[in-house]
Amino acid sequence: MSSKLRVAFLGARHPHIFPRLALCLQNPDVDITGVYDSDPKLSEAVARNYNIPIASTVDELFQGSSCDLVIIEGHDPENPGYVRQALGRARMLLIEKPGAPNLFEMEAIVREIEQAGIHAQLGYMYNYSPVIGKVKTILASAVLGHLTLARFHAGAPVGGAVEIWQSLPEDMGGVLFTDGCHMLALIVGLLGQPSAVTGRLLKISNGPNVIADIYKQDTLSGLGTETPLKLGQQLYEDALGCGSVVHMRIMIKVGTPGKGWTQLLAPAHRWS
Repeated sequence: MSSKLRVAFLGARHPHIFPRLALCLQNPDVDITGVYDSDPKLSEAVARNYNIPIASTVDELFQGSSCDLVIIEGHDPENPGYVRQALGRARMLLIEKPGAPNLFEMEAIVREIEQAGIHAQLGYMYNYSPVIGKVKTILASAVLGHLTLARFHAGAPVGGAVEIWQSLPEDMGGVLFTDGCHMLALIVGLLGQPSAVTGRLLKISNGPNVIADIYKQDTLSGLGTETPLKLGQQLYEDALGCGSVVHMRIMIKVGTPGKGWTQLLAPAHRWS
């Protein structure tokens, strides 16, 4: 019996699949058992480019024996279904963030994963950054005293708002939901759950075309290409998806350091 870690890829719609495939292939202790996506052409391209087995159905992907790890890389509306199909067939799940298209679906799969008793996590890799570990050490030392304000910011490339996986009609939001969740996860990890959240986003008014220089037309587009982007006319055009910077101001309520903070989301800078 092989002692290698058996890894299956369920869904292949998000481009994060590619660095994860590369990491698995570089590790001699990992055996990729196959890839499945509901789009056969996409499955075939990924299997051909990475020389891994292809499955024509989910059942075929798990044929023979259960996997140690299933990496789920579908679009957000697909991923809860993929999670359910993997339960009972895997020891661990790595789910592309944000995990589901809305809070209702997310809470449902969290309950089902807990009931299954397996380990699962979302793809928030910044949690493992050495910088975050250092920040946690500083906060725990209380060297800063009682925190009253913390400021976080994140940016996204021009064109991010129109990429397929960032602008799905079934999702509850755009790039702030699908990519800004990295920053939100770090905020909660560092400061704890908020007691109240007030959000405010800048909606960009209709404007001229700008050039999106790393726009990815589809999953197989590599690092992307140039394309014109019409300002103010995207499905989800929250500020984070338009190449600007979102500033998040976090205020800690007096008397409850590290807990009970109120989050205010300030408007992003206008396009310059």
